[in-house]
Parts: sequence; C-alpha cells; structure tokens
Amino acid sequence: SPVCGVCGDGFRGFGFLRCDDGNTTPGDGCSSACEPDNQPPGGADCASPTLLALVSLDFGGGVDLLYASSSGAVVAGSDVGATCAVCDGPEAVYSFALTGTSDVEVSATGADAVTLRSAGAGCSGAEVGCVAGTAAGIMLSAPGLAAGSYLLIVDRNASTSAPDASYSVELT
Repeated sequence: SPVCGVCGDGFRGFGFLRCDDGNTTPGDGCSSACEPDNQPPGGADCASPTLLALVSLDFGGGVDLLYASSSGAVVAGSDVGATCAVCDGPEAVYSFALTGTSDVEVSATGADAVTLRSAGAGCSGAEVGCVAGTAAGIMLSAPGLAAGSYLLIVDRNASTSAPDASYSVELT
C-alpha cells in the first residue's frame, strides 16, 4: 500500500507534518522529525550573514505561516548603524528571501535593537524597519514587505564580555 506524508519527502501529507523541507537534515529550519527547529547563529557582519531558511508551517484549517528561528551569542564588532538606536556593540546578522509580498514580524530577546534592511552590498541596503527596546524583548513589524532579499540585524550596546551575550530571534 502507498505511504503518505513521509517526513523528508517535501510534502506535508494531510496536515500531520508541521513542516517538510524535502530532507531530514536538522538545523535548516525543519527538523528530521518535520518540526520547526533552530537554525545556526547569526554572522559577524553584513558581508557574511547567516542564511535563515523560511519554512512553511501548517497550522491547520488551511493556515500556513513562514517561520524561522535562531539563537546564539552576538559576535564582536559592529559595522552597521541603526536609525532607532545607537548600538555600537556586537551584532548577529542574518539574510532571508521572500518569494512574494508578506507581512513579516521579528521578535527578539537579548537585543537592544533589531533592524531590517533590503539586501545590498554589505549593509548598504535601505533600512525597512528598526525597533529599539530592552533585552527582555523587541517586536518589529513590516507589513506588506515586497518579494526580495533582506538582512536582519540583531544588535547590542553591551560588549561580548558582558555577563550574557546570548540572544534569540524568531521571524514569522
């Protein structure tokens, strides 16, 4: 008899798989058990961002949501300014791509500012959004974001020698 919805085949079957990115490799946004998983920490600068793979999660009832998450420790150095805050400390930089117009929300903990830029050479892309807050939590909303490539920068004021240089970020 045929097998339906095997994890790793690229299809979510009849909805019992939360995600399926066509492989069983962990750490790429969709785990070997077809559940969302954490991706690698952000890059040190805009020249070497970490790619965030946006996976489509099934929430039932025909509701799908693009999702990515990551955590790590901010990396020493700072090569990007933000209009919403002076963050001369370390950062973590990610890149991601949208294939269509999407409402994007970014939540972060352990950051002093979160900046979203259109991708360009280094950090030269236009700033799309910037929110300053406390390390306890920041939310950045970018409704109607056009298809294209973007950089997400998680920035801190404190140095990496601070007692806790860790952060986490989710993009939906």
